[in-house]
Amino acid sequence: MRIPKLKRSRAIVLLAAGTLALVIASSGIVAALAGRPSPATAKQSPSGSVGPNATRTSTSVSTTSTATSTAAGPVLAEGTYPTYIRQVDVNGATITVDVIQVFKDEAAAKAAIADGKSSREAQYLYVYVRNQSSRLRTLTVARDVRIQFADGCEAPPNQHEALTELAKRTTTFNTAYYYDVTVSDGTIHGIVQHLTMAAC
Repeated sequence: MRIPKLKRSRAIVLLAAGTLALVIASSGIVAALAGRPSPATAKQSPSGSVGPNATRTSTSVSTTSTATSTAAGPVLAEGTYPTYIRQVDVNGATITVDVIQVFKDEAAAKAAIADGKSSREAQYLYVYVRNQSSRLRTLTVARDVRIQFADGCEAPPNQHEALTELAKRTTTFNTAYYYDVTVSDGTIHGIVQHLTMAAC
């Protein structure tokens, strides 16, 4: 049986129209799906925003890092250091010192000449102080601190009274004196005053 040409043309047109409609519908679905976030993306927090647990973790890590970076050892290691005393805090039981270098006898003259003094100036020195750093260090003072002064006197065996006497003697800074400071566990346990020039 032969189909008339007119009917065949209509069938072709309808088939083409159906195919086109199907293509358009498919494109719309694809576009819609492309615009929606994927499940993995939807679970992620927006940029710059974190959940409560993440915030606590971040803070905890930051605190640990800070504590580690600020941990420090004693201001001065165990030993005895020649110093200038810059400040005495009687009530706070602390002393601020400036660590120096002290040369004696022949070494004093050599050090002075190396620092620019003439041989004539240096030949009579029996003590020479070199102070190349302006760094100051504040240390606590032990309750049983012993302080010996250059005039032979010893400070009272009471921390507050001993520091009071030391404060009186160091209120006006004087390079005529330096102090050997003995440190243990970051604390001053002994102080001995010395003259930097001849006593007479």
